[in-house]
Amino acid sequence: MKRAAKAVLIVVGAVAIAFGTLLFGFGKIYEATGEHSTYYYSQIDNGSVSEIAPHGGMNYQYSLYVYDENGSGKDMALDTSRVLRDKAFIRIETAPMRGVIGWAEMLYEELPAAVQEKYTK
Repeated sequence: MKRAAKAVLIVVGAVAIAFGTLLFGFGKIYEATGEHSTYYYSQIDNGSVSEIAPHGGMNYQYSLYVYDENGSGKDMALDTSRVLRDKAFIRIETAPMRGVIGWAEMLYEELPAAVQEKYTK
């Protein structure tokens, strides 16, 4: 009986340590968002917005083509709480494992040079 109890305690202890390590690791990723963020840039096209089932205060989804600071592009979905200003330039902040964590409207002049080449003023 003592051996079985020891074995159970060892297994429970190992699971607790593994779980704690995972929580700590995810907490560090969440905490370190600013230093691990990636920024993408796009121009709003209200022809690419659709109304979605509300979740977390988000009611709309944009299908955007975005560029990183080097001008490399990809498709991205952006959920918002409102319809954005048509033709506005935006910077979208993303974080590992979290996805989009924020966005901000920008002036054309504030865009990285490689991104400015993709748009007309």
